[in-house]
Amino acid sequence: NLKRIDRSILQLASATLKSIELLYERFEFYKAYKNIYDFCNEDLSMGYLDMIKGRLYTYAADSTERRAAQTVIYKILDILMRTMAPIFAFTAEEIWQCMPREKSYNSVSSVHLIDWPKQLDYDKDACNFYDFIKALIPDVNKVLEERRSQGLIGSPFDAKIKLLTNNEERYTFLTSLKSDL
Repeated sequence: NLKRIDRSILQLASATLKSIELLYERFEFYKAYKNIYDFCNEDLSMGYLDMIKGRLYTYAADSTERRAAQTVIYKILDILMRTMAPIFAFTAEEIWQCMPREKSYNSVSSVHLIDWPKQLDYDKDACNFYDFIKALIPDVNKVLEERRSQGLIGSPFDAKIKLLTNNEERYTFLTSLKSDL
């Protein structure tokens, strides 16, 4: 029962996985590292994790929405751990030893003995959705910061955001996002 933003980040993780595979095949380890870093820094930290923190902090522990976000974080951690193992051997191993894992892997003693992560079905619309949302963030954050400095709001959670457009296609798309936003 994943939200569209959850499916979007999983598809982006899958696309990142595919590019990392190609870079490893060409022995371009620095570029593989850079892809992992950029995904963690830009797509996760400045994007997805910022978008879902409200769900993680405020929804009931057993709510479907919170569990969905936790599931996505787990799946992404699993992909990242496996893809970083060739170049961050000790870090990946520490993650493997500490993270909960599927029963089928309980007897496996090392991350270096498990399979490479599998590709997810690539969904172009899911990635387009994430790119669209991510493009809104700087503009929305700028306005929120202005309101905060004027003393009109204390935190972004105090704000009600209205997105306006004069483009019919964009309006239809934004309207379809009501429950996601």
